[in-house]
Amino acid sequence: HGGHAGPVTNCLSVRTMARWWVWALVILAFAIAAPILFPQQTQVLVFKAMFRLKVLQLQYLRDHPSEREGKVLSVEARAMEEVLKLMSGRNDGLDVAGLRATLDVLGNVHPINEARVVPTRVPGLHSKANAYWIYPDILGQHVAQAPVILFLHGGGYVSGSLASHGPVAAMLSVRSYARALFLEYRLAPEDLLPAAIEDAMKVYTWLVQDEKIDPKRIVIAGDSAGGGLTLLTALAIQATNNLPVPAALVAFSPWTDLTLSSASHHKNVAKDTMITGHNLARAADWATGASQEDQRTYSPLLVNLKPERFPPILLFVGSTELLEDDTLLFAEKAKAAGIDVTLEHGHGMGHVWPVWFNFYEEAAQALNVAALYIGKHTRINELDQ
Repeated sequence: HGGHAGPVTNCLSVRTMARWWVWALVILAFAIAAPILFPQQTQVLVFKAMFRLKVLQLQYLRDHPSEREGKVLSVEARAMEEVLKLMSGRNDGLDVAGLRATLDVLGNVHPINEARVVPTRVPGLHSKANAYWIYPDILGQHVAQAPVILFLHGGGYVSGSLASHGPVAAMLSVRSYARALFLEYRLAPEDLLPAAIEDAMKVYTWLVQDEKIDPKRIVIAGDSAGGGLTLLTALAIQATNNLPVPAALVAFSPWTDLTLSSASHHKNVAKDTMITGHNLARAADWATGASQEDQRTYSPLLVNLKPERFPPILLFVGSTELLEDDTLLFAEKAKAAGIDVTLEHGHGMGHVWPVWFNFYEEAAQALNVAALYIGKHTRINELDQ
């Protein structure tokens, strides 16, 4: 009896090994084919895997808190910082198409949830621009009565789309109990500034004059270049006497100085994990056709600010980003001009950190601050509370 056990066991062993080899080959084939068949999905999975591995590394391989400028950061915030640092170096030499594709992938790491997206036609809007309503599920049948966030995406005026920034616009609208009108404005270098401002003005005018939405129920919001565009749009509205101003502005890490002349462009070079000086300089040239005069013209920091017909502003900026002074100096100048400014200076935080609301607590809290601000400035009566 015992003499027959060996061959049977060996046979089972061979079968088990064969199965393992088959599975190994399947996994290997998938690993090779996935980036070709599903490039964006694969990049999203890789990004999330890198983030999780960094979190584990910080939790179990380091026994000290992650501290930045006296502020203890969450493990998740530090992990995201390290992942973004890896990516920013790789993005430095990308062409326009590469930058656009990379930014779209970053948006896909948290798809639009809790809201539906509806393309909309804005009469007179340039054919290269697109507009989309984002309707939070939480609004239900009351969506038509909800306030409106006109959202202007970032991307250095050369990249950015619904794919890259739709998720943060959607979550901001969900938390604000508002609907969002997301604008994909014309991008450089195909369309130089002021094309983006013209598109934003066209949409804002349509909301107020054609859709008859009370401007006291509209907030213009944007991040990075979209934050700069938010301020430029407000300045254009201010200069158009027959156009009422919106209730408020929200700008996350706005790009206010296309001449790149402030001190943080030098002192934060080693700290910024999201953008590089090289890419920022290229974007400034692409957006303006390398015109130094236009770089000054389209820098909100360098414009004469007047308090009349200029809405209250909520500004966010991180202490580790190249654009830190773009916000701090603009806030100082706006306050001196008599404009109502609220500043959220995120110590230890990076460029447009609220966009990572799904990944770490500091980002989620910042987005909540923006949502409360929007609610406060668009609330008209007791029914809105």
